[in-house]
Amino acid sequence: MGKILCLLGLVSISQLVRAQSLSDIADGRVQIVDLCYPLNAKNAYWPVGDYHPFQFRTIATLKQDGVFSGEYSTPEHLGTHLDAPNHFEAQKKSVDQIQLQDLVAPFVVIDISTEAAHDSDTALTVAQVHDWEKKNGEIPSARRVSDYCSH
Repeated sequence: MGKILCLLGLVSISQLVRAQSLSDIADGRVQIVDLCYPLNAKNAYWPVGDYHPFQFRTIATLKQDGVFSGEYSTPEHLGTHLDAPNHFEAQKKSVDQIQLQDLVAPFVVIDISTEAAHDSDTALTVAQVHDWEKKNGEIPSARRVSDYCSH
């Protein structure tokens, strides 16, 4: 079974070719892998300005109110998210103007988890990309590269 990595629609090369519709997902021919992670007060957030960590407050409980309900507050730069082009440049697209097909692309994953285990500031290097290509073949044009850096 192939996989779709779901971080705003990263799609594996084999699935881009084989997946014809949402029924491929529903029928189990494509697996979705959610790359998001649970939000909590320990999540890292943008370290400038008047930002605050994720906050959650229970509003109602099943025992007292017959329903569970809560309220949360979070800065927009917390957790898995998309920064639109207009985030840093005026007159560029906002999130609501980005088409889904612009967020979906074939990709390759280069595992740098060994390096990251020893150096949390490690970054993917050109040499590592070349090493990956020696083992796996040249990365085709129009492919995205994602690094895998932790377990």
